[in-house]
Amino acid sequence: MRSESTFTIVFAAGLAAHNGVVLLLEGFSRLQGDRYRLVVAGRGVLEGVVRDAARRDSRIDFRGELEFAEVLDLYDEADVVVNLRITQELDTDDYFPSKLMELLASGVPVVSTCTGHLEKEYGDYCFLLRDESPNGLGAILRAVDEAGSESRHSVAELAWDYVAANKTWGAHGARVVEYFREIVRR
Repeated sequence: MRSESTFTIVFAAGLAAHNGVVLLLEGFSRLQGDRYRLVVAGRGVLEGVVRDAARRDSRIDFRGELEFAEVLDLYDEADVVVNLRITQELDTDDYFPSKLMELLASGVPVVSTCTGHLEKEYGDYCFLLRDESPNGLGAILRAVDEAGSESRHSVAELAWDYVAANKTWGAHGARVVEYFREIVRR
């Protein structure tokens, strides 16, 4: 359940370096005050790093590995969800943002790094992290908070509408059918 007195940031992904776990924790540390909460769910090689951060900062809640239904419940707690891939250290030009599809369909505002073609296709539907530094992440999370609930949710609603209209099996199936119809017409 969301509260106006807190701003809850959710990260649910594999706890690995390429998923920006260290960036997430360092960026969150740039946010001052009890208003901010970070909820992390997942498993991976950096699980110990997340546990240590949660021990040091009472605003961090580590939930561990969750069933998918529990992840969906976690999204309901979120004011924003975070999708990170380290693009400056890894070649992410060919990454398909499958996790982003899940997050955009959640109906919750999304902050995301700009892997591959993400900015071009999805830039209007999420808040883009272009400065992949702890200060950059802290700044965009603060900006999303300060944008206000109504503004955040209008972006999330656009995202949900876009995914529902363009990224479902039915929508892709219709494109394939139309492609074959065009071939037959030639």
